[in-house]
Amino acid sequence: IIENLTVQTGSTGTGIFITNSPAANFAFENINLISNTGITVNGTGAGAIIVDGSSSITSTNGPALNLIKASSASNNMTFTSVSSSSSTSNGIKLDEFGGSLTMNGGSISGAAGTAYDVGGAGNASGGSAIVTYAGTINNTAGSAVFIRELTGGSHTLSGNITHSGSNIG
Repeated sequence: IIENLTVQTGSTGTGIFITNSPAANFAFENINLISNTGITVNGTGAGAIIVDGSSSITSTNGPALNLIKASSASNNMTFTSVSSSSSTSNGIKLDEFGGSLTMNGGSISGAAGTAYDVGGAGNASGGSAIVTYAGTINNTAGSAVFIRELTGGSHTLSGNITHSGSNIG
Protein backbone atom coordinates (compact mmCIF):
# COMPACT_ATOMS: atom_id res chain seq x y z
CA ILE A 1 0.00 0.00 0.00
CA ILE A 2 1.28 3.43 -0.95
CA GLU A 3 -0.43 6.09 1.13
CA ASN A 4 -0.36 9.83 1.83
CA LEU A 5 1.65 10.54 -1.31
CA THR A 6 1.79 13.79 -3.28
CA VAL A 7 3.65 13.71 -6.59
CA GLN A 8 4.29 16.94 -8.43
CA THR A 9 6.29 16.45 -11.63
CA GLY A 10 6.03 19.90 -13.19
CA SER A 11 5.46 20.30 -16.92
CA THR A 12 6.70 16.84 -17.92
CA GLY A 13 6.63 13.39 -16.40
CA THR A 14 4.14 10.81 -15.22
CA GLY A 15 2.90 10.69 -11.63
CA ILE A 16 2.60 6.87 -11.50
CA PHE A 17 3.66 4.53 -14.32
CA ILE A 18 2.94 0.79 -14.15
CA THR A 19 4.08 -1.43 -17.01
CA ASN A 20 4.16 -5.18 -17.71
CA SER A 21 3.33 -6.27 -14.16
CA PRO A 22 0.88 -9.15 -14.71
CA ALA A 23 1.08 -10.66 -11.23
CA ALA A 24 1.48 -7.49 -9.17
CA ASN A 25 -1.33 -5.78 -7.29
CA PHE A 26 -1.14 -2.08 -6.44
CA ALA A 27 -2.97 -0.23 -3.66
CA PHE A 28 -2.97 3.55 -3.19
CA GLU A 29 -4.54 5.60 -0.40
CA ASN A 30 -4.76 9.39 -0.28
CA ILE A 31 -2.60 10.10 -3.35
CA ASN A 32 -2.54 13.49 -5.04
CA LEU A 33 -0.91 13.65 -8.46
CA ILE A 34 -0.08 16.97 -10.09
CA SER A 35 1.74 16.10 -13.28
CA ASN A 36 1.86 15.99 -17.06
CA THR A 37 0.25 12.52 -17.01
CA GLY A 38 -1.45 11.26 -13.83
CA ILE A 39 -1.54 7.44 -13.90
CA THR A 40 -0.39 5.36 -16.84
CA VAL A 41 -0.87 1.61 -16.91
CA ASN A 42 0.55 -0.01 -20.00
CA GLY A 43 0.99 -3.72 -19.73
CA THR A 44 -0.61 -6.99 -20.54
CA GLY A 45 -2.87 -8.17 -17.74
CA ALA A 46 -1.63 -5.94 -14.93
CA GLY A 47 -2.77 -7.10 -11.50
CA ALA A 48 -5.46 -5.32 -9.52
CA ILE A 49 -5.17 -1.58 -8.99
CA ILE A 50 -6.94 -0.27 -5.89
CA VAL A 51 -7.29 3.49 -5.24
CA ASP A 52 -9.21 4.79 -2.23
CA GLY A 53 -11.75 7.60 -2.48
CA SER A 54 -9.54 10.37 -1.02
CA SER A 55 -7.21 10.54 -4.04
CA SER A 56 -7.10 13.07 -6.88
CA ILE A 57 -5.33 13.73 -10.19
CA THR A 58 -4.62 17.08 -11.84
CA SER A 59 -2.85 16.76 -15.17
CA THR A 60 -1.68 19.48 -17.55
CA ASN A 61 -0.55 18.77 -21.13
CA GLY A 62 -1.29 15.04 -20.80
CA PRO A 63 -4.04 12.58 -19.87
CA ALA A 64 -5.14 12.29 -16.26
CA LEU A 65 -5.64 8.54 -16.75
CA ASN A 66 -4.13 6.42 -19.50
CA LEU A 67 -5.20 2.86 -18.63
CA ILE A 68 -4.21 0.38 -21.34
CA LYS A 69 -4.69 -3.37 -20.86
CA ALA A 70 -5.45 -3.04 -17.15
CA SER A 71 -8.18 -5.64 -17.55
CA SER A 72 -8.37 -7.14 -14.05
CA ALA A 73 -11.97 -7.46 -12.84
CA SER A 74 -10.55 -6.67 -9.36
CA ASN A 75 -9.57 -3.10 -10.29
CA ASN A 76 -11.37 -0.74 -7.92
CA MET A 77 -10.38 2.89 -8.34
CA THR A 78 -12.19 5.83 -6.71
CA PHE A 79 -11.08 9.46 -6.96
CA THR A 80 -12.50 12.66 -5.49
CA SER A 81 -11.40 14.49 -8.63
CA VAL A 82 -9.80 13.67 -12.00
CA SER A 83 -8.82 16.62 -14.20
CA SER A 84 -6.86 17.12 -17.40
CA SER A 85 -6.26 20.36 -19.28
CA SER A 86 -4.53 21.03 -22.60
CA SER A 87 -3.57 17.39 -23.17
CA THR A 88 -1.63 16.77 -26.36
CA SER A 89 -3.61 13.52 -26.67
CA ASN A 90 -6.64 12.48 -24.56
CA GLY A 91 -7.98 13.67 -21.21
CA ILE A 92 -8.90 10.13 -20.10
CA LYS A 93 -8.02 7.03 -22.16
CA LEU A 94 -9.36 3.57 -21.25
CA ASP A 95 -8.47 0.61 -23.46
CA GLU A 96 -9.16 -3.00 -22.38
CA PHE A 97 -9.92 -1.77 -18.86
CA GLY A 98 -11.84 -3.92 -16.36
CA GLY A 99 -13.21 -3.58 -12.83
CA SER A 100 -14.64 -0.31 -11.56
CA LEU A 101 -13.57 3.31 -11.81
CA THR A 102 -15.41 6.11 -10.02
CA MET A 103 -14.42 9.75 -10.53
CA ASN A 104 -16.58 11.97 -8.33
CA GLY A 105 -15.59 15.26 -9.94
CA GLY A 106 -13.03 17.14 -11.98
CA SER A 107 -12.84 18.54 -15.49
CA ILE A 108 -11.42 17.65 -18.86
CA SER A 109 -10.74 20.52 -21.27
CA GLY A 110 -8.65 21.39 -24.27
CA ALA A 111 -7.51 17.91 -25.35
CA ALA A 112 -5.97 17.73 -28.82
CA GLY A 113 -7.51 14.26 -29.22
CA THR A 114 -10.71 12.86 -27.73
CA ALA A 115 -11.35 14.21 -24.23
CA TYR A 116 -12.95 10.99 -22.88
CA ASP A 117 -11.80 8.08 -25.04
CA VAL A 118 -12.76 4.42 -24.50
CA GLY A 119 -11.62 1.56 -26.71
CA GLY A 120 -9.72 1.61 -29.96
CA ALA A 121 -9.59 0.05 -33.36
CA GLY A 122 -9.51 -3.56 -32.13
CA ASN A 123 -12.48 -5.75 -31.31
CA ALA A 124 -13.42 -5.79 -27.61
CA SER A 125 -10.91 -3.01 -26.88
CA GLY A 126 -13.43 -0.99 -24.82
CA GLY A 127 -13.23 -3.41 -21.91
CA SER A 128 -15.81 -4.43 -19.34
CA ALA A 129 -15.43 -1.83 -16.59
CA ILE A 130 -18.17 0.00 -14.74
CA VAL A 131 -17.10 3.64 -14.97
CA THR A 132 -18.63 6.83 -13.56
CA TYR A 133 -17.32 10.32 -14.31
CA ALA A 134 -19.08 13.25 -12.59
CA GLY A 135 -16.77 15.94 -13.91
CA THR A 136 -17.27 18.32 -16.81
CA ILE A 137 -15.98 17.69 -20.34
CA ASN A 138 -15.24 20.58 -22.70
CA ASN A 139 -13.38 20.04 -25.96
CA THR A 140 -12.99 21.96 -29.20
CA ALA A 141 -10.06 20.35 -31.07
CA GLY A 142 -10.94 16.66 -30.87
CA SER A 143 -14.13 14.80 -30.00
CA ALA A 144 -15.61 15.29 -26.54
CA VAL A 145 -16.54 11.61 -25.95
CA PHE A 146 -15.89 8.42 -27.93
CA ILE A 147 -16.94 5.05 -26.42
CA ARG A 148 -16.64 1.89 -28.52
CA GLU A 149 -16.04 -1.87 -28.51
CA LEU A 150 -17.34 -2.56 -24.96
CA THR A 151 -17.47 -6.18 -23.83
CA GLY A 152 -19.68 -5.37 -20.83
CA GLY A 153 -19.88 -2.84 -18.04
CA SER A 154 -21.13 0.71 -18.46
CA HIS A 155 -20.01 4.34 -18.64
CA THR A 156 -22.01 7.02 -16.84
CA LEU A 157 -21.05 10.62 -17.57
CA SER A 158 -23.09 12.90 -15.30
CA GLY A 159 -21.29 16.24 -15.68
CA ASN A 160 -21.89 18.82 -18.40
CA ILE A 161 -20.44 17.93 -21.82
CA THR A 162 -19.62 20.78 -24.21
CA HIS A 163 -18.21 20.37 -27.70
CA SER A 164 -17.80 23.15 -30.21
CA GLY A 165 -15.25 21.70 -32.65
CA SER A 166 -15.78 19.95 -35.95
CA ASN A 167 -15.12 16.39 -34.69
CA ILE A 168 -18.10 14.59 -33.22
CA GLY A 169 -17.61 11.20 -31.57
